[in-house]
Amino acid sequence: MNTPLSAEMRNPSLSDPALVERQRQKSVEPFRALIEHSSDLITTLTPDGLVRYASPSSKQLLGYAQETWVGVNLFSYVHPDDERTVRAAFVEVLEHFGSTRRGEFRFLHCDGSWRVLEAIITGARSETGEVSLIMSARDVSERVAQTAALRHQTLHDALTDLPNRVLFRESLQQAILDAHCYKKPLALLLLDLDRFREINDTFGHHWGDTLLQQVSIRLRSVLRKFDHIARLGGDEFAVFLSNAGDATSAVRVATRILNVLEHTFVVDGHTLTVGASIGIALFPEHGEDADTLMRRADIAMYAAKRASSGYAFYEPEQDCHSPDRLLLAGELRQAIESNQVLLYYQPKASFATGRVAHVEALVRWRHPQRGLVLPDQFIPLAEQTGLIRPLCLWVLNEALRQCALWKHEGVGLHVAVNLSMRNLQDPRLPDTIAKLLARWSLEPSWLEVEITESALAADPERALDILTRLSDMGVQILIDDFGTGYSSLAYLKRLPVDEIKIDKSFVLGMAADDNDAAIVRSTIDLGHSLGLKVVAEGVEDQATWDLLASLGCDLAQGYFLSRPLPAPDFTAWLRRSARGEGVPLRVLPSKTHKRRSAGK
Repeated sequence: MNTPLSAEMRNPSLSDPALVERQRQKSVEPFRALIEHSSDLITTLTPDGLVRYASPSSKQLLGYAQETWVGVNLFSYVHPDDERTVRAAFVEVLEHFGSTRRGEFRFLHCDGSWRVLEAIITGARSETGEVSLIMSARDVSERVAQTAALRHQTLHDALTDLPNRVLFRESLQQAILDAHCYKKPLALLLLDLDRFREINDTFGHHWGDTLLQQVSIRLRSVLRKFDHIARLGGDEFAVFLSNAGDATSAVRVATRILNVLEHTFVVDGHTLTVGASIGIALFPEHGEDADTLMRRADIAMYAAKRASSGYAFYEPEQDCHSPDRLLLAGELRQAIESNQVLLYYQPKASFATGRVAHVEALVRWRHPQRGLVLPDQFIPLAEQTGLIRPLCLWVLNEALRQCALWKHEGVGLHVAVNLSMRNLQDPRLPDTIAKLLARWSLEPSWLEVEITESALAADPERALDILTRLSDMGVQILIDDFGTGYSSLAYLKRLPVDEIKIDKSFVLGMAADDNDAAIVRSTIDLGHSLGLKVVAEGVEDQATWDLLASLGCDLAQGYFLSRPLPAPDFTAWLRRSARGEGVPLRVLPSKTHKRRSAGK
């Protein structure tokens, strides 16, 4: 009878342990050779990180000899910031046996540097049931460095090495989330350099680039280590304060920035001066996301530039992007093109003769639904939306057309037009005015341009260039609202000014307030000492007229003479006055009027 053969009888070699071991060794030989010659570091580890085996590539990869590894704890060489991640990977592999985990961590090279290893970790169990971890790792330091360099290049400004707009916005948004979570304030400062464009245009981009690099160094020098700074583009920088980022801290930092930029810069051996205008927006008062805060800080920055105040906080009334003002801004261009805008004229009379020989053209907007819109409601919109140039062009053309018409009718009236800060930054303005004067066959002296001190201070060097060109043509230059700016004396002696106009805030109260009267008296004396005519704005009664006449003021403007009137009404008023039916009868020279001495 046939009996089944045992495994040993069918395969006698199984009963020989030595033979079994030789066969096992022979079967794993190809894998051992693969490990021994692999460029990757292959290690066998205990669950707590003790090294049982390391492949020879450890010498090439990390500088350590293979025999030094056994008994060493892997975590003694892992970067402290990465240790927690590696331990977590070990735990996950052990809890989900048979799975693998992949990751990157920093490992200490024998030369003391940190190398980035990309590792694959998996679990293994021996024939006796002992659990081990197998880690295969390769050096990816170069790839990581290249990736980091590319990311840095993508997220940083090449000129100053500061974070760019993209990185700054990401950081700001994360800081806002943190501030919201911990109920802490945050302040955003947006700053724009004054007079930078002039330097760039005059001396070239090399000077401009060098100046921007020096500015970035100075800005970093006055910021705290936890403040964030970026160059957003051009001459625009941004800072946010995430630690103690309240209004007080924002003012303190803004003041430090303005102070550090006051000192001269040296470029190629030449000294340059620049200033800055800073807009401030606060979280959560002014916005709860990065885009809103940045837009509102930008609005505040332009408000600071217009007011020459150095810095300004965001105010809702500054915002042309509120729904109502957006609608108004959208309608303004159409208003200019469809002649919804019109000019009103207000006379200026001589104290010496009572005659009206000058008028100021004041723009109005005859809105089909809103009625008459005054300039303080739409001029800021025009400046922020870029419509100030076509609006100024329309005003100049219409004022000169009316001036030519009056001249043709035998009425000689010099017409004054107001220029904004943006107009004074337009290098084409003098040529534009010259063409308009030629169109209406007028001598340049028939045109007067009025500019405010704040418009001058925003970019005085560029304003000086524009005004000098206009003055050389023969256009008369007036400084409006004189006495309300901080740079009056600093720039008055340099500017080609013909007249100064005392701000009405001083004139209105001078009959009852000795301080206002003293300011007006000093201004008149200052103007005359410089050979300038002086205009008093805001003359509303006979007492003020008489007092100004006694102080030797040259011209008066105000409701005592006439309110601003449309051209047809103003012409009719002027004709009535010429017949002795109008205001000039009330403003004949006072007996106390002092004539200006010769040469004044």
